[in-house]
Amino acid sequence: MRRFCVMPDNQPIPHTPTDMNGNWCVFTGSGLEDIMVEKVASYYVDKILDCAVAGDMYSAARFTGAISHYIQDNSVPVHVINNMLMNRLFPEKNGRYVHYHRIVDGLHFDPAKLDIKPALLGTNREELVFYLVQGIKKNRENAFPLLVPLISAIDNNDQETIQNISQQYNGDALQLTVSLWHTLYALANNDIAPEETKFLQSCRLSRMIPVIEINPVFDRENFRRFGIDFYPTFYKQCDPDRSYIGLDPYRFEPALNKVYGKNGEVLPVLLQNGDAVEDFQDCIAVSGYGLSVFDVPGKIYNELTVIAGFHPISASGRDVRFSILFDCADGLQLAFQEDKKEHGRYSDIKLTIPENCCRILFIVTGGTAASSVLWCNPVIRKR
Repeated sequence: MRRFCVMPDNQPIPHTPTDMNGNWCVFTGSGLEDIMVEKVASYYVDKILDCAVAGDMYSAARFTGAISHYIQDNSVPVHVINNMLMNRLFPEKNGRYVHYHRIVDGLHFDPAKLDIKPALLGTNREELVFYLVQGIKKNRENAFPLLVPLISAIDNNDQETIQNISQQYNGDALQLTVSLWHTLYALANNDIAPEETKFLQSCRLSRMIPVIEINPVFDRENFRRFGIDFYPTFYKQCDPDRSYIGLDPYRFEPALNKVYGKNGEVLPVLLQNGDAVEDFQDCIAVSGYGLSVFDVPGKIYNELTVIAGFHPISASGRDVRFSILFDCADGLQLAFQEDKKEHGRYSDIKLTIPENCCRILFIVTGGTAASSVLWCNPVIRKR
């Protein structure tokens, strides 16, 4: 089994989020574990396809089984954190420690009640890895908020809630797993149905998982060189170079496909256009100072379209600067920058993505916590 579960650098395929060195993370969300997700996805996709093309279906199946286990682990609430943190969140009570991890691993679900339909995840290896990584991140994001309700249901012996939650996260895992199998088979046999590829021609960024990372690329001084008027950073320890920024009411990080009012209420996605108001479904929402970053491989995508402006609740009355940067192999590139008074709206933005681009940064500066800024319909399109 070793050759199917251990990568060339002698690191085993993980069971919980780990850092880039394969060490388990006590707290996730630093972005370090994302590096391992990309590493695992790239390695296993290459191994499976190489074995399949060479006619070694036994090895291809075993490698597929290993990464299927990895997908499952990244979808289960008790796996997306480790047992050390679990022990502190849910200590022993009344002289008894409950082995929640064992209980959850033993739960059943009914696949017959799930509406699972395999979807094509790419027309080549690079695209498959991109969508597989996004799928694993999305499953992990879905699993986090299920942890406390699941543990509470186990404590209360609430079998209906336990079963419903088990159906939910197992459904996420199964959907991604069968889509992976379907795509691997299609690529290995060069058998891709044309009607499936139309769903891959474009991608809405606000439905993807944003980058969560501490990285010198996001140093405010880098942005200030491009005329982006971020406040100067005097104490890096207190304000690290993180890939996400937002003032209240956006919980110190941008909101996706929703807008929050000053009292935390969820509002419809609306964009002010002079005296008119336009309705949207997809958006990245920030306040007066905001940064949101998305992985965008330039080898796959070459066009970005987005609409920028203000929500009707925006009330700072200040000029706000909108900027878009491409993070490329040769450094940051300023792709768009414009100032706009609140209640105005930009023309539709259409940009060419460089082939060596790896990320897109959406930046807003100049407003206050009363500003409500939206990037609506952010779409990337394939080359």
